[in-house]
Order: sequence, then structure tokens, then C-alpha cells
Amino acid sequence: MIIDAPGSGKMDRRSEYAGFITPCAESTGMILEETLIFGSEEDADAFCAFAKEKGIAVKKSFRGVAITEDIVICSLDGFIDWYSEMIDANSEDTKTFSGGVISLLKRHVNLLERTRAKLDELLDGKEIGDVIYTIETVQKAILSLLTLPEKDAEALGDLPEMNDVWIPIEVMMKDNDLVVESPEGYRLSRKVDPGTLLYQNTLVSYEDVFMDAGESHGATFSANYSIDSECVVTAGPGIYLLDDQDRIFDLLDSLAVDEVSLDLFYENYTPKRQIVLSLLDLIGRKNVLSLTEISAGMAKYNSSPDTADPGFQIRLSPIMVKLIVTELIKAKILIGPEKKIRLGKGSPGR
Repeated sequence: MIIDAPGSGKMDRRSEYAGFITPCAESTGMILEETLIFGSEEDADAFCAFAKEKGIAVKKSFRGVAITEDIVICSLDGFIDWYSEMIDANSEDTKTFSGGVISLLKRHVNLLERTRAKLDELLDGKEIGDVIYTIETVQKAILSLLTLPEKDAEALGDLPEMNDVWIPIEVMMKDNDLVVESPEGYRLSRKVDPGTLLYQNTLVSYEDVFMDAGESHGATFSANYSIDSECVVTAGPGIYLLDDQDRIFDLLDSLAVDEVSLDLFYENYTPKRQIVLSLLDLIGRKNVLSLTEISAGMAKYNSSPDTADPGFQIRLSPIMVKLIVTELIKAKILIGPEKKIRLGKGSPGR
């Protein structure tokens, strides 16, 4: 197996032992840094605690992530008629929408029709000032949904209480200023036809026929912009020097980590670890080497034969060797000037 660096002119080969090291554009990041994005600060802290225990330099930071949510506002009856029209129009001859979109539209229609029926029941015969429902009713309904076994999630509409309707009911009642809160419960503030209540939903499709039909039913489209934060941890080159690398893999598997950053970490880890350990081995054999000598050794590095593991070769350009050595010196894994580089206190076994 050949492990090449940017500028070597060779392509990497995938195997079960290593991923790619591919050429990339100039970056302000470090060659030997690894960045992981965590789903919570608690998980990031757990990783940082492990890293610090192992003497790995880590830095935790937060960065903003822009979120765009395309939404549509329409009356309750408008949604039901609009979505039903789209379902009926999606015949075998004119398959405008995928099966997934049609399935989603059907679930929406089912929920909104049941919501409409429940609203008719709640408002029937009620006068302004009458108690329509209580907060306890809503809380109990939502709690029952949260504790519902996952296998029953598709059967929500078959539940006697139809508890799932309380979520859109609660939203519509408040968004349309239909109720006011009192010690006894929510009181009706004005009389209205339930079908005219406005409801907000996420956009299901971007097809022109879908958007045009929505407008014909009084729908308005807009976008909600927000910023969320994600917890980012950057680990220094010491991460490649772990005695038991499986421990870090097991830890990461138990934490909520962004899949893209985790995949990139796994892809980078074995090749970079082999390169760092091989460079340290090269210096350790001679005790002291110049940068020129290290570059010559890493330009055509061959691993020692081992029947237990496949052999590998490393092909690094002088520029890449200099960048790596500079980072290892900064991390105190190597020490000394360019002409007398040796292993530092941060090296394995020092």
C-alpha cells in the first residue's frame, strides 16, 4: 500500500486499512489537525476530557450555522383541499410527485381532517368567554405521544383520543388569537369557522403545479431564517499517537457526532497515523536528523516487513514534510532546529 501526500502525483488506494489522502486547496487549517462537530456541548466535553487525559491538545469552539426553512401558510380547509387535489391529480399517467411526497401529503390530509373534526367538536355551541380546553388536556395528550412505542407511531390516527390533533389545535388557537388563558383554562375570544383558521406548515414540494395550486387555495409562501450553533472540537497531532486507537473509536461511536466530520476523521486517521509514526521512527533510529535528511527518508519510506499486517510505502514531498515537522515541533512531539531535529517529550515512550 502506498500512502502519498499532496504534490506527489500519485493516487491513493482504498483498502480496509486506510482511506484517501487527497490533494486539496490551500487552507488556513493545520495538516495534522482533526475537526469533529458534536451534537451537544456535553458530548464535546466528554471527548475533550478523554483527549486531555491522554495528553492530546484540543480546542473547543462554537460556530453559527445558518438554517433556512421554507414554510407555507394557508387556511385549514385550504390545506385539506389543496393536498387532496394534488393526491388525486397524481395518476399513473401524470406522476408529478414521488411516492414519498404522496405518502406525506396523505398523512397531512389525514391529520388535518381529524383536526378539523376535533375543532368542530370543541367550538360547537360555544360562546365568547366559554372555556374551550385546558392546558392539562394538551399536556396529557402530548405526553401520551412522547411515550407512545415507536412501532405504534404509524397508528396515531387510530387512537381513540386522537391525541396527535392537539399539537396543530394548540398552535392554531394561539397563532390565530382565538383563545385567552385563564385559571380555568383557555377561553374563546372570538367566534370563527374552524376551516378558516390559518395554519403554518413546511413546504412539501417545489413543483410548479404544487405551488400554483397552493396559491389558488390562498396559500402564501415564505422562508424562515435562523442561526443555530454547533460545537466544534479541533484535536492536535497527539491524537495519532494513542497506544490503543480503538478506545477513541469506541468513544466517538457512543457520542453524537456529525456524520460528515466523523467519516472524514475515520478516513484520515489511519494514513496520517502511519505517516506520523513512520516519521518519528525514522528520526528515532538516528536520534538526530536534519530536515533535509527527514525529507529524503520520507520521499521513499518503506515499512518493515510484518506477516501480521500488510506493508506500506510513503511518498511525501519536501514541502509536505516541512509542514508536518513544523506542526510536530509546535506540539513538542519533535524539538530542535532544522539541522538537528530529534524526538521531543511528546513522542511515544519519552
